[in-house]
Amino acid sequence: MVQWSEDWGMKFNPTKCETMRVSRKRSPGTTSGVKLEETNHTKYLGIHIEKDLRWNKQTHYAAGRGIGVLNFLRRNFHHCSSSVKEKLYCTLVRPHLEYAAASWDPYTSKNIAYLERVQRQATRFVTNTYGRDTSVTQLLNTLQWEPLKTRREAHRLTSFYKMQNDLLDIDYQKFTEPKSDRCRRGHSNQFVIPTRTTDVYANSFFPRTIKTWNKLQQSTVAQPDPFKFKSSLLQDPALNKN
Repeated sequence: MVQWSEDWGMKFNPTKCETMRVSRKRSPGTTSGVKLEETNHTKYLGIHIEKDLRWNKQTHYAAGRGIGVLNFLRRNFHHCSSSVKEKLYCTLVRPHLEYAAASWDPYTSKNIAYLERVQRQATRFVTNTYGRDTSVTQLLNTLQWEPLKTRREAHRLTSFYKMQNDLLDIDYQKFTEPKSDRCRRGHSNQFVIPTRTTDVYANSFFPRTIKTWNKLQQSTVAQPDPFKFKSSLLQDPALNKN
């Protein structure tokens, strides 16, 4: 960063800069010889990133934004038909829950349930069913809404597909290794699952996505464009739909 600022003649004000370490290394962050203040989390492009990469803040932030809009819809559109309410939810609420979700898809059961709770509340709003004896799971099945967890997994797999087809400017080959023919079972475009030394790394993008990618059917990974890939993906038995 310091070299970049020198090359482009842009000086950083150390008093307005912070550093966050996502590493076990203890070297302090400095700029212009000044030690930077350390922080445990930061916000980048609308995503809350924590040093432990557990996505607690981002989960609560996304759910809070979603429930705020949902409450607005409840107050102002309670008289509308179910079809209109469903469109309102899919257009105005769910995007808050899924913004850039391929990059921060939470993996702890607590965070997964926290996001699903928003969709479950939306189910009652859409169907206008608030009785305690009503099964929300049955309402979800009636509406044919996939769990948000499944949708986030589909986003990750679609992003990985785009990387491999030069539709996303990320050099995935730096982080992956193709499987050799002699140990390959399943489709022809599998990758070695990276060695996972920590729980956080095991649930990061590439190890977690490759694990499911290797289980996909050949007809899914061979789709010619992202739209057909995602459509086929939602029908693939490897995708977790529970």
